[in-house]
Amino acid sequence: MNILIVGAGAQGAPCAAVLARQSGVRRILLGARKLTAAAAVRDRIGSPKVEAVAFDAQQPDTLVAAVRESMAKVDANVDVVIDLTPSFCSPNVMRAALALGAHYVNTAACPEHLAQLIQGRALDLADRFVAAGRTALLGCGASPGVANILCRRYCDQLDTLERIEIRVGFHTPSQAAMVKTWTPTWSPEQQYFDYCDPPCLFHDGRHEHMPVFHEPETYDFGGNLGKIQLTHHAHDEQYSLPLILGKGIRYCCYKYPFEPAVATLHATGFTQDRSVNVRGVEVKAVDVLMQLLPRPVEIALLDSAIQKELVPFIADTQAHVLIKGTVGGRDKTFRIATGAFLDQAAKALELFGTANVSVAYAAATGALQLTEGKTRAGLVWPEELDAERFIELTNTLGLKLNVSVR
Repeated sequence: MNILIVGAGAQGAPCAAVLARQSGVRRILLGARKLTAAAAVRDRIGSPKVEAVAFDAQQPDTLVAAVRESMAKVDANVDVVIDLTPSFCSPNVMRAALALGAHYVNTAACPEHLAQLIQGRALDLADRFVAAGRTALLGCGASPGVANILCRRYCDQLDTLERIEIRVGFHTPSQAAMVKTWTPTWSPEQQYFDYCDPPCLFHDGRHEHMPVFHEPETYDFGGNLGKIQLTHHAHDEQYSLPLILGKGIRYCCYKYPFEPAVATLHATGFTQDRSVNVRGVEVKAVDVLMQLLPRPVEIALLDSAIQKELVPFIADTQAHVLIKGTVGGRDKTFRIATGAFLDQAAKALELFGTANVSVAYAAATGALQLTEGKTRAGLVWPEELDAERFIELTNTLGLKLNVSVR
């Protein structure tokens, strides 16, 4: 099979590394705006399957032309497009996938699709994917993605569903540091906007957007991670899970580590809609901030020695999922914990040359599952996949999805 990966940064690089090791993958086109960025990742992976290509993900026509030119060399077509750009790029990459006749996967749905979902409206491009007999899988990373699939797996065992609570924790030294700093782990734009967009909360059987950094709590993950301060966070899970799983659910939330530096920047005025005049030049404050932060390709190409030092911290990352409902009229609770592949950071570094592969690894699994042709055409969410097949497939790619349930 032939795969196009759009984005050669902190997610695109590990995704290419994971797929390059799979025997069923023949060719991987790794695309970025700058050819040098994609080529640097290609050279680091060192697999003849990977080819670097340059295009602008926001320009579907030029993207399609560049891909067709490359694939013409081997007289083949792209089977699936994995979109690892910020979510605001997704609609254009989806259009490119349609033009290429390919399935499509991203790791975070675009804002338009999330809004349409909770408003009960048809999702943009859904009818075109149905007509083409192709599937677009939205939000198939670690979380959203693996978290949704685990929710599906255990909610299927319930007769009724009351609530789902998802909490993610990782080491956050800035919470205790005197000087607060923030280093993005992938796209700075996407991460910053996820922190600063009003989070959606599903409560009393309805969706509602809440203030940023809503309902702080100190949650104990146990082990080396311990107590972490969390707040509600802008994410996909609480949009789709209640509507797809149903069963009378009344509450669904997603909480994520509080980042003091981001909160300070947001409160100071580094927002998407604020511009400032600097010596007669109108500048968006947030654009200045983004220029000061490390770019995704810099994160992707971190020296292996530095990554080795980070392994113990990455490996402590946890997602805890609480599911409450009933079976046979009796209360039933699932308490699920998983590292979503990050618990195997040392093995990931050995196999793929990078320790932080969870999002990319899940996206690769979703892409391979779509090519099996058993998922319905149209736009789907991770909880609509065959959960058991996803878990079975993901465990063949080099790592294992470890899950504890009590």
